[in-house]
Amino acid sequence: MKKRLLAMVTIVVMLMLLLPAANADGYSTWDPVNQAYMYNDVHYGVVICTKMNVRNKPSTSGTTYGSIRNGQPVKILGITQDGNFYLLDLDSCGIPSDQYYGYAKSSLIKMDPEYLVASRLLNLYATPWGDGLKNGEQTNRVFLVISEANGWYAVQATESTPGTAFIRMKDAPENYTGRYVVIWDTDLYDDSTMTKYSTVKRFTVGSLIGVSGDYSRMVFNEGTTNEFYAWVNSQYVAPVIN
Repeated sequence: MKKRLLAMVTIVVMLMLLLPAANADGYSTWDPVNQAYMYNDVHYGVVICTKMNVRNKPSTSGTTYGSIRNGQPVKILGITQDGNFYLLDLDSCGIPSDQYYGYAKSSLIKMDPEYLVASRLLNLYATPWGDGLKNGEQTNRVFLVISEANGWYAVQATESTPGTAFIRMKDAPENYTGRYVVIWDTDLYDDSTMTKYSTVKRFTVGSLIGVSGDYSRMVFNEGTTNEFYAWVNSQYVAPVIN
């Protein structure tokens, strides 16, 4: 009896030690139905491969609900225990299904993406040590930042394909100014009535004013005679470094 009680206490202590580690990474309790740790706060991501399959289980052998292409944003609800798959909101993927959730490989998604707006010509390199100079990029070009390390940004080389290039961090602006970029062609909603009235193109930059539920209030063409305010689904905006 004592041995059984000691074993039970040991298991409880081990679980208590594991839970803070999970919470430290932003996710909460284990969901046995979806086989994933569910995030406390909703995260958004963007696909960084040519085409990504969304499946009915966290395995490449799972049935495919559909595929989504490079650059498309998704809503991330949780992560599997091994960290290899994200649990996605299927509706956010634009995949028609009678199911609510699907799984995709986490290595194919950039969570909480950041973007860099080139305020001047920047050199792109093929490697993160300066080999293979590619070309200068025009002012105001928007780059998806895939990662940053050792003084280099790894960025998406072109706006339409997932190829990787590198920019020296010292050559690029590194400060956040409160500006955000729209990362997908999407709808704009009236500032006061929240009714749809227009659309906005991918890579349009504006300032974030506030957030309410799933929507972000932004100002576009700030400081010009064409300045206007609108609401955008938060899934389709991300911060910029400039």
